[in-house]
Amino acid sequence: MRPIGVVYTCADPVRLLHTALLSGKVDVIAMAFGFEDRHECIMNAIRLAYDRGVIMLAAASNNGALEEKPAFPARLDQVICIYSADGLGSSFVI
Repeated sequence: MRPIGVVYTCADPVRLLHTALLSGKVDVIAMAFGFEDRHECIMNAIRLAYDRGVIMLAAASNNGALEEKPAFPARLDQVICIYSADGLGSSFVI
């Protein structure tokens, strides 16, 4: 049995997104993962969620402030990109 929330492949977040959407009880989805490259399987699930009016949030990076651009899916127009900061508003670097 895998721990909840650990992403191993592209299929894992897609399965979780579809399960949440099929329940019909989801208003917000938070995605605490990111990929360097775009994955069409995740993109399709995000399109479905967006079309259903679900608000989506995603981590900007898996490496703190060291990334040049936000990770996928955080860089999509349909997703609210979340960056981290310390109590003074400075970027958090691991």
